[in-house]
Amino acid sequence: MRTVELKTEGRVLLKQCGIAKSFFSRFKGLMGRTSLSEQEGIVFPQCNSIHTFFMRMPIDVVLVDAKGVVVGVEENLAPWRLLLPRKATRHVLELKAFRSRELGIKPGMALVVEGAWA
Repeated sequence: MRTVELKTEGRVLLKQCGIAKSFFSRFKGLMGRTSLSEQEGIVFPQCNSIHTFFMRMPIDVVLVDAKGVVVGVEENLAPWRLLLPRKATRHVLELKAFRSRELGIKPGMALVVEGAWA
C-alpha cells in the first residue's frame, strides 16, 4: 500500500497515511492490527461507510467530502461496529483512537492526501 503525508494548510498532520485503493488493501484495512502509531493513518478513497469487524482496537473515523473537507468525525469507534453512509461523505480516513482530537481535525477543516483526493 502506498503511503503519503496527510496535510492541512501546508502543515503535515501525519507522515504515513496509507491509501487503500486496491481490492485487497480495502478489504484488509486495519484488520488484525493491534495498534497504530501517532503518525499512521489509512485513507479509503471513494468510500462513504466502514465497519470495524475483526479489528482489535478502537479507531477515529474522519468523514471527508469530494473536495477534501471534513464533514464528520467519529471518535473512539469500538471494534465490531458499523458506520453507515453519511450525507456528503466521499472518502474515509481512519486514525488511532482520539488522534483526530489531538490533531485538531474537525468539520469544515480542509485535508490534503495526494493521490486520494488531491
